[in-house]
Order: sequence, then C-alpha cells, then structure tokens
Amino acid sequence: MHKPLQIENLSHKYGQKMIFSNLHLEMEPGQCVALIGTSGCGKSTLLRDIAGLAQPAGGKISIDGKLVFDSNVNVPAEKRKIGMLFQEYALFPTMTLEQNIGFGIRGMKNSERK
Repeated sequence: MHKPLQIENLSHKYGQKMIFSNLHLEMEPGQCVALIGTSGCGKSTLLRDIAGLAQPAGGKISIDGKLVFDSNVNVPAEKRKIGMLFQEYALFPTMTLEQNIGFGIRGMKNSERK
C-alpha cells in the first residue's frame, strides 16, 4: 500500500527569504497529522505546496505513491485530488463547518465523512 503523503528535502522561499528547508514528512495510511508552530513558520505554505497552490524551491512531494512535484514534475493543483480549507474567508456561508469540511472529501460514504 502506498503512503498517502511523502515529502523529501522540501524547501520554500519567498524571494531570498527561506521559509523552510530540508523538510521531510511521511504519513502512513489512516494516520492523522497536525502541523503546529508559531505564526509565519511555514504551516500554511507547506499545505499550499502539497495542494499545488504554491511552488516549492526544491524537493519532492508524492501523493498516494505518485510523484506530484520535483525538479522535473509539477502536477497542477486540480489534478492532485487534494482539498484544502483555508483558515480565513473561504468558508461557504450557507454551510455549517461540518458541511464545509465534508465538501472537500470525496470517495467516502456520508457516515465515514462524519
């Protein structure tokens, strides 16, 4: 079985400022991971890199065993099958929080989403 997410030597820069470098992360099937850290440490940037909404400076990202980013590959966000719920101003106002989160989860029965 493939790992849901593998990150190797990932780095991200904004201009000359290095946000993070040599980041490694592996998730096991069924594992839940939380990113914690101070404001500005790169949590949201990492999530944007994984989703394909931002481009890292280097490293590799694989999702379900498929390479989605390295120096030769950059799979577009819409083909990565990743949902991301932004922390501000991106909730659908007509939906509950549960419905907003469930909106991005596909391939599960409603009872599993809950």
